[in-house]
Amino acid sequence: MDLSLHKIDVADADVSRELRLLQTAAYREEAKQIGFDAIPGMNESHEELLACPAEFYGCRIGDRLAGAVAVEPEADGSATIARLVVHPDFFRRGIGRFLLKEALALHSGKTILVSTGEANAPAVSLYLSSGFKPDGRFEPAPGLWIARFRLAPDVSDR
Repeated sequence: MDLSLHKIDVADADVSRELRLLQTAAYREEAKQIGFDAIPGMNESHEELLACPAEFYGCRIGDRLAGAVAVEPEADGSATIARLVVHPDFFRRGIGRFLLKEALALHSGKTILVSTGEANAPAVSLYLSSGFKPDGRFEPAPGLWIARFRLAPDVSDR
């Protein structure tokens, strides 16, 4: 499968709708895994999406948006992967790994932060196998544990 990354223009209402449908489908699956159905972004409006300061990128399979990643720059020069979603129809095809790899390449030389539900085994495995290190955990709602991960830049690249 030949994947390519493209920037997503969330200001375009049709593109925003497609991205929001993708997010909803992906977050519903994550909600089942982590036992929490109030994931931010699950039912996001166009206006809420527009207010997000992240840059959005996606990949298509045929005419469908198969996955997307959003990266937010931080004031300290680091970047946060704010979202990484794959439509359930395209699970287990390497799309999440592709999107993560591309996002890291776009922000090479920066510390990258990401968080996910601690019970989201596929996401935790993806981040750990991509070189991220655990960076704490927190409980934003009773019984919901979020794991944080950090990837420091490779100093040998400097």
